[in-house]
Amino acid sequence: MNANLALFSLWAKTDRLHVVLDLELVRGSSPNFHPLIYHLLDVAACAEAVLDQERARVARLAKAFGVDPANLSLCFVTLIALHDIGKCARGFQGKVLDLWPDYLGSRPDKELSVRHDAAGVWLFHQNAKLDVIAERLFPELTPSQRLVMIQAVCGHHGQPIEWRTGGDYPDIGNCNRQIGREAEAAAGTIAEAIVAVFAPIPCHLEETSVPLASFWLAGLSVLSDWLGSNRTWFEFQPPPQGDDLQAEIARYWDAHARPNAKKALKEAGLSLSQFSPDIGLAQLFDPKYVTTPLQDYAESVELRDGPLLFIIEDMTGAGKTEAAVILAHRLMLAGKAQGLHVALPTMATANAMFERLAAIYRRLFDGEDPPSIVLSHGRRELFESFTNLSKAMAAYDGDAQDEDDPSDIEASAFCADWLARSNKQAFLAQVGAGTIDQAILAVLPARHQSLRLWGLADKVLVIDEAHAYDAYMNEEIECLLKFHAAFGGSAIILSATLPQDKRAKLVNAFLSGASKDEKPAWRPAQSAYPLVTSVALDQIDERPLALRDSLAREVAVERIGTLDEVYRCALDAAKHGAAVAVIRNTVNEAIESFETLSRAFNDVMLFHARFAMIDRQGIETEVVSRFGKEGTTNRNTILVATQVVEQSLDLDFDLIISDLAPVDLLIQRAGRLWRHARGQRPIAGPAFLVLSPEPSPDSGSKWPTPLLPKTNFVYNDAALLWRSAKAIFTAGKIVSCTSLTCAAMESGEVRALVEAVYGDDRLPIPPSLEKAELDAVGTQSGERTLAGYHVLDFQKGYDWDGVKWERDTRIKTRLGEETITLRLARVENGTVVPWAPVEANDWRRAWALSEVSLRQSQCVGSDNAPEVRVLVEAAKRWWTISEKEIPVVVLKETDEAVVWEGSALNANMKPMRIIYSAIEGLKLSDHP
Repeated sequence: MNANLALFSLWAKTDRLHVVLDLELVRGSSPNFHPLIYHLLDVAACAEAVLDQERARVARLAKAFGVDPANLSLCFVTLIALHDIGKCARGFQGKVLDLWPDYLGSRPDKELSVRHDAAGVWLFHQNAKLDVIAERLFPELTPSQRLVMIQAVCGHHGQPIEWRTGGDYPDIGNCNRQIGREAEAAAGTIAEAIVAVFAPIPCHLEETSVPLASFWLAGLSVLSDWLGSNRTWFEFQPPPQGDDLQAEIARYWDAHARPNAKKALKEAGLSLSQFSPDIGLAQLFDPKYVTTPLQDYAESVELRDGPLLFIIEDMTGAGKTEAAVILAHRLMLAGKAQGLHVALPTMATANAMFERLAAIYRRLFDGEDPPSIVLSHGRRELFESFTNLSKAMAAYDGDAQDEDDPSDIEASAFCADWLARSNKQAFLAQVGAGTIDQAILAVLPARHQSLRLWGLADKVLVIDEAHAYDAYMNEEIECLLKFHAAFGGSAIILSATLPQDKRAKLVNAFLSGASKDEKPAWRPAQSAYPLVTSVALDQIDERPLALRDSLAREVAVERIGTLDEVYRCALDAAKHGAAVAVIRNTVNEAIESFETLSRAFNDVMLFHARFAMIDRQGIETEVVSRFGKEGTTNRNTILVATQVVEQSLDLDFDLIISDLAPVDLLIQRAGRLWRHARGQRPIAGPAFLVLSPEPSPDSGSKWPTPLLPKTNFVYNDAALLWRSAKAIFTAGKIVSCTSLTCAAMESGEVRALVEAVYGDDRLPIPPSLEKAELDAVGTQSGERTLAGYHVLDFQKGYDWDGVKWERDTRIKTRLGEETITLRLARVENGTVVPWAPVEANDWRRAWALSEVSLRQSQCVGSDNAPEVRVLVEAAKRWWTISEKEIPVVVLKETDEAVVWEGSALNANMKPMRIIYSAIEGLKLSDHP
């Protein structure tokens, strides 16, 4: 066989079930392997197609590097064409002995094994021809810097490669004998032939370009390999008959690789839709839409050169989401992004945002290809509005690169099935909503983080509810902003209130990524509220805004000193027809208050996080129906809830009674008062009642106990709680200014309240709480340090650097006590079935909807009777390996028709009783 033709016997992809021994038969009409050379070209063509449609992204990168965009693209495509060159190795080709290529010499007696990604880096490091190619592509870089770029491409399976001697990869030391001289020669010949056809012009990247270029290349390589490995678009092709290697490469490149790559982009949902030139709220929502001052700003603010950051601080109900969408649309039209992604604090808020975006996002676009919209969080398959969309898509029949399950879209909203297969791919959709955790994974050592980062980089990143995060997550978010800005991305941050120090940290993090030069730390100069801080490389502008007319008000704040007074006020208001919210800081306290109020009033609801998902979804729907913007009936109800009502749900109450909490959260809760115009209300004016002890100078070290014994456990900062109480009760009101002339720091004004608690001149605390404050400061400092240790270091580039990379499901994005998930079940006709009803024979979804989470300090597992355990194991027969680890608590009905009981194990491995109802959720009893 001709030596050049023999190179096509090196395989890259195979169907192990139909391997044949005779390679001549393989060259027939139904090949069972795909030649390595063809696969390299397939993936390179996908990279070329992606870059060709994302010329604005390439231009931004080339400008940052000071190189020609076309040269940069061609050099990157050429390097990606060699991403799997390690598959030449004997250790890879020997994985399927029946396909052993004679080119590599005698066939081994047993299957071999080597990591082809590690072998690829080894070949670039040891093979003279490959080394020359790398130097030709990037002549200004040192060998070690080029290796960072190379391993970003070879490490396309989700994590960097430890190519240094003695590294974590056990086969690195084996590479020398597992690759073989013949494989080295093949790799060099193939690489030279591909480079000769592509004919790249050297790209003069400098040392400072390596970090950004390596992360950029890593994401592009993963995306291109996932597309180019998919047999839906790249069917196995037989080896050629001719012996002109370069001619065959050129023929396949033009006849197969390039056309199929364009088809793959389109059918995968990656074709970019063009933007509608029509701008404004009237276009998006309604021609009669009356804009707010904030939205007027979003429609008219100057968009300066380079990546931009906008921090929007305004009242709940000011239309921040609509303003962010309009601003994002303008940024897209200005060529700064190709889509938007909204990151939120919880799955519930992400679900709500997804529905809001799905209803209007198509109006942002005006192209032939429909833009995709995707939801991304760990339990998105339980959200019906999202899963209904997947049922409309054709079944996916390609190579699976991820274990996540497919989920997708609906009629007016659209998403290709390929994009919805995992949370990683979801960031490639032009529009998305998800939890902040999914976005943060882009800057943690989570496998395939580079793909998330690539997907986010060309989006306007909108971070909602920015006040809701602790010190650990704030550090992660600041790192995310730095990476996003370095990639040339723009961002919008939304919050009801932000302490000045937190605003400064966000601005400085963004600037550190956007600028090549180190800039002096920025400090806020404005204390006005509402306020928009716009950040560009050449200017930072703090713009005070007027408040929406309907939000200009003064909310009376009154302290309540006993729970009995809480119940009396709630009952009195409800009996006069008011919609009342009673917000407790813990689930157990909420359940106790619900039971007390239910004995005195017929219409009381309970809403917290310790319900099975099926019941929680139903309660949330009912809560929004009664207390949302369109709610007009059954409003004379008392809703007892925890912090689940704090964020993003558009709720409107006549009276709110709340446990003491940090002042920014109290302001957020008060934002649910009189939110929408309803005419005459049963309450004279908006009033916010707060359950709290008196914040006196002689308060004890355990304040606010005994009145609120569990509140310190939730917020872990008695000094912060004391300052919050002192500030808000001294003011006796929460003032929303009516115009720009309102005194920025007058008593009760939102900014004044926040700065009195968090600012440099915050209120003094009693000596008894000084230790608590020091402890809290130490804890927060430790959390930021820990987060800083866990996030990736941008300056080191996409490099192994001794970091352990994990699956994204194992990476923690939040601190806090460990939790355990239980699946609730019942016995029906001698079979264990999920608590949630099984619809359309979808047992997996029903089991997932039957899940509830607890702290591990409360529960460590189930304690079913022996005869029930047998039934549970039978029910788990079809579960995945990870699902089988989830404890199942089998409930049985009690004498009370709506109450069920089961048994579980407490933290001491002792049996305890589980009590569950769809009305109260899950309760624990120490008595088995």
